[in-house]
Amino acid sequence: MKCYLRVAKRNLTITRILEHAVERIDAPGRNETTIGELANDLGVQPSALYNHIDGLDGLKQELSVYSTHAVADHLFDSVVATSGADLLPPATLDGSLKTAQQRIVDVFVRVLSSTGLEGDNAVHAARTVRSAIHGFVALESIDAFTSPVDPSTSFEHLVDFLVTGLAAA
Repeated sequence: MKCYLRVAKRNLTITRILEHAVERIDAPGRNETTIGELANDLGVQPSALYNHIDGLDGLKQELSVYSTHAVADHLFDSVVATSGADLLPPATLDGSLKTAQQRIVDVFVRVLSSTGLEGDNAVHAARTVRSAIHGFVALESIDAFTSPVDPSTSFEHLVDFLVTGLAAA
């Protein structure tokens, strides 16, 4: 067992920890994890994780940054795939949540700029779209949609509404 732990510890990185945490949290019926569970999944002692994260609060902060960058990457990839253009310069990843959030705003602003919205108007529109989507996702994550109507259909309506409003702007 000690040999296994040594091998696992050598391959332990913050990215590996976060990927396993996301898998664990995304599992059906789960929305959280513990340091002990995560360490067990990774084949290390819980103390080994503290070389990379500052406890459960540190893990939550790192997961916020990691997942926000993942959203920004997904948005960027979608924009490039749709437009065929490289709209953004390579991202500078400094590990801060603010940088990750700004990457998302930058994607929206660039896309909206291509529709003729520029400057402050593009920023206001980007904030509107981001706020609407964030609000919908936040409500869905706490099962706030109790009506039998499919939330996916509601989300499609939200997107259609936003697109119509932006087209009119």
